[in-house]
Amino acid sequence: MDSEGISHNNVPQDESIITGSIDLPEYFPLNQSLVKDFERTGRLQTKVDQTIKESINNILSQTEEYLKFLLDDENLTSMDLDSKFFSTNLITLESLLKSQYELGIWKKSVEESKLKIRLKQRQEVELNLESLEYYQNQVDEDHFGDLMKKEYDEYRDIHNQETSFQTILATNDSYKYLKNVAFILQNPQHPLPEEAEDDELEVAGGKISLKDPLSLNYYHTPLISKKCGHIFEQDTIFDYLNNNSKCPVDGCGAVLTRNDLKPDKIMTLRVKAHLLKDKTKKPQANVDRL
Repeated sequence: MDSEGISHNNVPQDESIITGSIDLPEYFPLNQSLVKDFERTGRLQTKVDQTIKESINNILSQTEEYLKFLLDDENLTSMDLDSKFFSTNLITLESLLKSQYELGIWKKSVEESKLKIRLKQRQEVELNLESLEYYQNQVDEDHFGDLMKKEYDEYRDIHNQETSFQTILATNDSYKYLKNVAFILQNPQHPLPEEAEDDELEVAGGKISLKDPLSLNYYHTPLISKKCGHIFEQDTIFDYLNNNSKCPVDGCGAVLTRNDLKPDKIMTLRVKAHLLKDKTKKPQANVDRL
């Protein structure tokens, strides 16, 4: 017998059959087999997390392959610039990142729930006929599902206050890149939304310059400075750096070497998209003059 006057022994096998109806309790202790299954949820979480990561990598790989196809094919026209491909991948990526975000909250709430369930389980008696009345009186106890939901909601509120999902998106490089690609295909000379107030951008008449500041020709192999963010054509900036060590943009003065420059895929795409759009406009202009 325990402090509540409840026997932990099983009901004797020869006890007479009880006739009539029994009011089942609203709260049931968690079955031992379910507790063991719940303890193994960590493995499932790991598998789900791995699946999400693989799906994200597949999206990024598809994007890179299609982008390479766009940038390498000299015979493309603007009709071939399928911005819907990038937009669809962007939506899919956002959904996967959201799942990853929610899974992280779920994992934390599960770990906290495990501790509470273990403690509660040690205090609970087995449900049988002798303990039935005891459980019928436990009307305010949280069920297993309710406990899990409560823990999840608490962790989600805390997590949202510390790091919201929108903050995750704003700082995720893969998402920003894919978002920019889709935008640039439609607006090759427009500043990106997050760059609209960037004074360092070389913008003329509200449009980004697609020409090298040294040669004044369209970029073919643009390089961007990791130090100051200015963009140059590879050949011209390399020639310039043979005899100079500072950024050629007026008022900058950043000391540059070849190692401070890296390929600018965004600018390459800007020029490619702009020239393809421009190429399809010229035949129409000739028709208009006829």
